[in-house]
Amino acid sequence: MKRKIAMISDIHGNSHALKVVLKDIRNDNKFR
Repeated sequence: MKRKIAMISDIHGNSHALKVVLKDIRNDNKFR
């Protein structure tokens, strides 16, 4: 059970990090 929860939280963390990176890329394109 603990392992499954850790995997789910890891997936959510990765998806959140991806969203942040995409936001940064969009901001970079705006300023160029």
